[in-house]
Amino acid sequence: MKKHLVMLHGFGCDSRIFTSMASKLSKEHDAMMVDLPGHGQTREKFVDFSFCAYTLLHVLDEYIGTPYSLLGWSMGGQIALEMIRQDPKPIQSLILLSTTPKFVESKDFKIGMNRAVFNKFKKGIKDDVSKTMNGFYDLIFSKGEDTSKYIPDLKSQVPSPQTLLACMESFEKYDKRDVLPSISVPTLIICGDSDRVIDPKASLYMSQEIKGSIIKVFHGAGHAPHLTRETEVIDELSRFL
Repeated sequence: MKKHLVMLHGFGCDSRIFTSMASKLSKEHDAMMVDLPGHGQTREKFVDFSFCAYTLLHVLDEYIGTPYSLLGWSMGGQIALEMIRQDPKPIQSLILLSTTPKFVESKDFKIGMNRAVFNKFKKGIKDDVSKTMNGFYDLIFSKGEDTSKYIPDLKSQVPSPQTLLACMESFEKYDKRDVLPSISVPTLIICGDSDRVIDPKASLYMSQEIKGSIIKVFHGAGHAPHLTRETEVIDELSRFL
């Protein structure tokens, strides 16, 4: 019987971001791509990360009913951390892909996003969402990566401005550093060393705080190694799972 792998997408897109990878992983795993509230085909409104985690835990319990591995990319990883905080029992293992336990910088977490940059991006969503998101999609990739295959799909997945702003509000409040030492399930952390959205040092920080975790850093990869380095990421996932 195949084991369940639940995949949570990131900011500004939906579950279709995992279509190719899920198809290839499905040979060995029951790979489930999930649309977060306010994204893709869901009717639920996006409230905050806590609501997302609560909703997903209950839906997955009803739909699957057995333990599963949980993969979260970027914002999806932040929601995965909130899920394991709320109820670790159904989560067999955890994969944190290009994510962070705290999005915005603070005096005691200098590797978060600069607050001025964050505020400028938030204002850009209010003033010109299309231009702002186009700039964001460019940032997802490193300067050495070919984006032509991915940008059109990303642009087709953008949620409403209301959802984007709700996500931004959650980023601003989000801090799950205290959860990391309590994580006891096998954990794989993946990032690119040329990530321009989330500082790769955040992945190193998590690897130090989560006991027994494994970290894989892809040289030259940006914020989406599961797209640009798909085969290598799948190999890492298959070994881990």
